[in-house]
Amino acid sequence: MAGDHPLAVKAPKHVAPMGSGNNGPDIAGLFQDVNIDPAAEMRAFEQFGPQARRVLDELMCIRWSSVRTLELMRTWNIDVQSPFWDRRVADWLTGINEEVLRRLGRESS
Repeated sequence: MAGDHPLAVKAPKHVAPMGSGNNGPDIAGLFQDVNIDPAAEMRAFEQFGPQARRVLDELMCIRWSSVRTLELMRTWNIDVQSPFWDRRVADWLTGINEEVLRRLGRESS
C-alpha cells in the first residue's frame, strides 16, 4: 500500500492542491521526511529514465523522494536508465500514485 511505503514523503500542509508541481494534499498515513535536500533530490531525479521522470514530475499527487527511490532501485541492482527498467519503475510509481488517489477519495468522502 502506497501510504505505508517507506519511500512516500508527505507534503507539508501549506502546499497547493494536487496537480501543482508534485506537491499534493496532506494525506494521513504517508511518511513525512523533513530532511529533504533539494540538490540531492534533483541529482537523483536526473538519473532516472524519461518515463520515470515524467511520472515523478507530472503525475505524482504527493512529493516523492527520488533519492530514496534511486537507493531502493540500486539495492535491487536495477539500471533505472535502461528502457526496460525505466518503464517498470514508471509503472510502479503510477500504481503507487493510484493507491494514494484511492485513499484520498476515501478520506474526502
